Amino acid sequence: MSSSDLAPAPSHRTALGDALLDAHLNVIYWSALSRRDTRLDTAFRILIAFATSGTVAAWGFWSSNTTYWKALSAIACVVSLVHPFLCSSEKLKKISSLVGTWKEFLNKYELLWEQDDNLAEAKNWKQFEVIRDRQSKIDETRLPYSECLRRKAAKEVRQVRGLN
Repeated sequence: MSSSDLAPAPSHRTALGDALLDAHLNVIYWSALSRRDTRLDTAFRILIAFATSGTVAAWGFWSSNTTYWKALSAIACVVSLVHPFLCSSEKLKKISSLVGTWKEFLNKYELLWEQDDNLAEAKNWKQFEVIRDRQSKIDETRLPYSECLRRKAAKEVRQVRGLN
């Protein structure tokens, strides 16, 4: 194979720019997912609390309106069963942790961009490689994925970075 058959290596500037945009996208995406799931968790908790405390506190009302009581009890039961699967505290903690991790990477990439956007100095390229290596160890498996939120995050990155 001749050297002309090899694809050209991307420039250091392109590698840093792509990493910076990727980190920015992930900050926005995981932040939005965290907000969405936290709101859902709160709504579930309020509904469960209302349904369980409301049934005892309003027995007089429920005895004359059994259909409402049965419906509310059924909803509370279903929500109680579904809630741990959709909004487990472990998942919420992991998503929050990802937000912090991606913010850290974004800050480091932005600092590198400001110092040496071409990564011309060997120490800056080495620092970039260390950050990128740490980034490759991020585990996003078994977490929810939303194509809609991903597209919104990409659109926001393009707007903020002036890439439209």
